[in-house]
Amino acid sequence: MHPHTLAGLAGTVFLAVTALAQTPTNTPPTPTATPSAPAPTSAPTPTLQRSASLATPAQAPPAPPSPDLPAQVSLSLEPSRFSVSLASSGDFFFNADLESGDGSLSVNRWDTDLTLAYSLSRSVQVTLALGSELSFYDIRSGEEFLAGSPRPISDAFIYNVSPGFRYAIDDTWSVIGGFTVQQSGEFDTDFDLGLTGGAFAAVRYKVSDTLAITAGLGGNTRLEDPAIVFPIIAVEWRITDRVRLTPRPLGIGLEADLDAAATLRATVEAGVRFREFRLAESNPLPSGIFTDTSVPIAFGLTWTPRRQFTLGVRGGFNVFQEIEIENSEGGTLSEIEIDPAPFVGVFASIGF
Repeated sequence: MHPHTLAGLAGTVFLAVTALAQTPTNTPPTPTATPSAPAPTSAPTPTLQRSASLATPAQAPPAPPSPDLPAQVSLSLEPSRFSVSLASSGDFFFNADLESGDGSLSVNRWDTDLTLAYSLSRSVQVTLALGSELSFYDIRSGEEFLAGSPRPISDAFIYNVSPGFRYAIDDTWSVIGGFTVQQSGEFDTDFDLGLTGGAFAAVRYKVSDTLAITAGLGGNTRLEDPAIVFPIIAVEWRITDRVRLTPRPLGIGLEADLDAAATLRATVEAGVRFREFRLAESNPLPSGIFTDTSVPIAFGLTWTPRRQFTLGVRGGFNVFQEIEIENSEGGTLSEIEIDPAPFVGVFASIGF
């Protein structure tokens, strides 16, 4: 396995673990408390689930900034509190040339996530995330570049189910974990051939009012390659009242509130995205595997006009992208690097 492939898997779990750690605590407000800007509330995705997308997970709306970490760092939960969040996004990756010869590739993606969270007590919260991603590839190339097929894939999907939990030991330590079951491939792929699964566990430590660290282990299966185990490291750091280093959908990024009420927020983020699809029996490469690894850098702007509702736009570049095509037994047939190319996207989230 190439190092950047492993990095893509680790990056996906990195986001999943820290997003679960930042799930809103739903602590009832007090008259003297100053709420602080929340972080993403994405559901856990410890395996390859949805990793392709630049989709921003459902976010709790920001509140006036505070010099402390976001309110989610507090480990106190409101008992019997049930919440729902829905997030959806679309991204268009412009036409990019193949480095190995004549040909080009462009991709449209649409991602949707539904996350359910329930606080069993003031120290235990459980979550269930249902995610889907649709990818529409437009590949134009001679057969010599794509393992004997000019269009090895056209439309593909990723569906996943991801239960997770968080247990607050005290106001400093918490334990988080979960697992996922995912299916990915072309639309007429046999169900069992596209299944993968994974799990993770991590400990989160609040170092101070402005810094928290998460560390743990994750592992998952692959469509044909051996299962892997990898470390998980995440950092949440409030640099100033309005600027934060925090986990983002791509892996890690900076957030900056542009107004005192934090209704406008600028973001910059980067990471490694990894996805693999099982090809259909009717494909020129029957039951083969199509792997897409990329390194996007994104700049975004979000607007939260009302609590629990966010709209946003983003754009950036895929600074690296590689397509790998394998046969049904996992043997590599082709590896194609793609030139850097721009992308644009929109997203929205709502919570209840």
